[in-house]
Amino acid sequence: MVHKEVSTRMYGKLVRQILGEVKINKPEIKGVVTFNRVKRNEQGFRIYGGEVDITFKGEILSSSGNFYDVNRYRPVKIRKYLRRNLEKTLSMYIRPFGISRVQIKNIKFES
Repeated sequence: MVHKEVSTRMYGKLVRQILGEVKINKPEIKGVVTFNRVKRNEQGFRIYGGEVDITFKGEILSSSGNFYDVNRYRPVKIRKYLRRNLEKTLSMYIRPFGISRVQIKNIKFES
């Protein structure tokens, strides 16, 4: 049996085909996340984490209690907020692909 190494590009395509869009329905975040790029961090035969680039389309709960589109906030605040609140959720979706912990590197926003 010949073992063929899967490149980062093919790995990302595989994840996108299987997962597609992930619906997020938390009390403070409602929207859809699409994976743009998935990269495994490996050292020899050991995979110790991964990085993802995502596209987020949805709304976030404000301090006044209303949901607003992400374009109403400053991008830096939204990126920090999404990284803090979505990394554990996205790690659960990526775990079947052999990546135990995910870091969100780049976030694009759609309206």
